[in-house]
Amino acid sequence: MVLVHARALLSSHAEGSTDYLDADLRDPEAVIAGAKRTLDFDQPIAVMLLGILNFVPDDEEAAALLRHLVDALPSGSYVAISHPTTEVNGEVMTEALRLWNEGPAAKMVLRSAEQVARLFGDLEMIEPGVVSCSQWRSDPGAAADEVPHYGGVGRKR
Repeated sequence: MVLVHARALLSSHAEGSTDYLDADLRDPEAVIAGAKRTLDFDQPIAVMLLGILNFVPDDEEAAALLRHLVDALPSGSYVAISHPTTEVNGEVMTEALRLWNEGPAAKMVLRSAEQVARLFGDLEMIEPGVVSCSQWRSDPGAAADEVPHYGGVGRKR
């Protein structure tokens, strides 16, 4: 249903092109091949893994999948990751995780800021690093309550 809706909404113009890729992150070669249909891999690319790595429970597998994608990217590309955690609102998030994982949906894990930072591997971290998404480049002086979701951006040298 999402794919049909996306195809109906997405169209390309002279200013740029848009595509929807129906692929599984656990098959990074398919993701890369699909992306190459639209993206110029001779230019920097942004990869946004927002709320997806939490569905890859094993830390090493998640890091390996990300490394595989990054290896295909040209220098100067960026990777953004957002990931839920128990380090903010721990009791609530632990209970939410328990309820989620008891259901029929794909199993999920929550990671610490340190675990999320390790996923970036050798990428050059962009300031402020891995922080609560609400505090990533927030307006100076603005009060931003922490949310139980970390975010970070890394750059491939």
